[in-house]
Amino acid sequence: MTLIVSFVLLTALIATAVIFILAIVRCDSKKHLYFLPLIVCVWTFVLGYLFEINSRTVESAFISHMFMYSGACFVAPLYLLFVTDFVNLKIRGWQILILIGQASANYIIALTSPFQNLYFEHYFLSNDPLLHSFEFVPGPAYMPFHLVQYACVAAAIFLLLRNCFRAHAIAKRQAILLLIGGSLPFTGNILFALRLNLMHGLNLTPVSMVIVILTFYIAITRFKLFDLIPFASKQAIESMNEAFIVLDHNKHILDANPAAVDIFPEIKINDLITDAVNNWPKALSQALDGSQEPYRNVEFVLGDIDTKHFRANITHIADKGELRGWLILIHDVTETAVLLSELERQATTDVLTGIRNRLHFTEYAAMRLQECARSKRSAAVILFDLDQFKYVNDTYGHSAGDAVLRSVAKLVSAQIRPHDLFARYGGEEFILFLPETDEITAVAIAERIRTVMENHVIDYESITITRTISIGVAASGDSSDGLQVLIDVADAALYRAKENGRNRVEVG
Repeated sequence: MTLIVSFVLLTALIATAVIFILAIVRCDSKKHLYFLPLIVCVWTFVLGYLFEINSRTVESAFISHMFMYSGACFVAPLYLLFVTDFVNLKIRGWQILILIGQASANYIIALTSPFQNLYFEHYFLSNDPLLHSFEFVPGPAYMPFHLVQYACVAAAIFLLLRNCFRAHAIAKRQAILLLIGGSLPFTGNILFALRLNLMHGLNLTPVSMVIVILTFYIAITRFKLFDLIPFASKQAIESMNEAFIVLDHNKHILDANPAAVDIFPEIKINDLITDAVNNWPKALSQALDGSQEPYRNVEFVLGDIDTKHFRANITHIADKGELRGWLILIHDVTETAVLLSELERQATTDVLTGIRNRLHFTEYAAMRLQECARSKRSAAVILFDLDQFKYVNDTYGHSAGDAVLRSVAKLVSAQIRPHDLFARYGGEEFILFLPETDEITAVAIAERIRTVMENHVIDYESITITRTISIGVAASGDSSDGLQVLIDVADAALYRAKENGRNRVEVG
């Protein structure tokens, strides 16, 4: 049995050395900081036990056991530090000192136990013919020190389990491998610490380190445990201002960064990722349903009071032509949307009165007139200006004239229908486009506006101002006339209204 165990331990030593070299040559991550010392301690642990089972005197067995223990004492705290680094949990310098310090104190007390009997009350070499081993009667400090080691491993396992629930698929596989690597030696060491004398006194802890070496090897070579790219990419994604979401082919959320949670808080409940796709805006949900396009842009709005505008870039994740999921990158374009809206407002709005300007009127009214023409419906134009407006500017000043223009715009806006288009045409001239309106109705609207304006009193500072308006109306029965034709006809009718005494409506 000694020969078989020695062969297993020797194989583990060689594998450990290979892993150590691979970690140096193939990895570029700072996570070497804890991984390399951990591997050295495991190697020392296994080598010391190899010496121990081949010892023939109690003195050589004690020396071998202490050599083994020089690595064993530090495996648990280094494993905990390694796991905290893997899950990106910050740990302070004084916490590291405590972990390493207690392991060092443990080793010193064990090494000096022949003089103070705290760790071993006494020790001896077993007489089992199948396996020689170092045997001892535990002292009062033996189990407390082991409990500290178990607490380190338990904490590491807890962190890995939590990471399994939170992390994306690759990190979950890595965490599972580390769980296997930590749990088996943990179990073996508990059996040894209880002094159950199983399998002729075989210490299962260093033997189970073979599993640790194997799982770490798989983690490094297959799942790239220490490849800098996944960790750098994950860190970059976490710090992005844009929302980043990964869905599988069933629309289950696999990963989401903090920016995504800010937009959709329901993605995470108690720090666990949930499936919240069904509660997404309709435009975003529909983009995932029927689209065969590998790349799409979707815009959507959130919020009723504090409205936010977003643009989502949706990319297919495909493997050999088969859809595996979606990658969604969401940008907050609220500032851009607000800016564009403001620029559009400024480009289409008269600065003084707040109603539409001439440019917008001619473009939009021409489009509406074409719609009326296609359906053979009538349309009309009303053009009016203020009578003797120059008198206001000359008598009260241009500020008073501006106040009159603003008051007229507000007054007329209250008299028209929602689908009518009202604009300042220039100076003291205003224009109305009335879709689906015949001549009789247009004249009635014009007459109502004229009457309201005639009776309107404008308060400016300490004075009151009244003005009348002259109006020209032009109507097209089937809207076949062009917009400029209607405007010219209305302008001619307005000129006649001026000539015929002002404050009247004339039809072209």
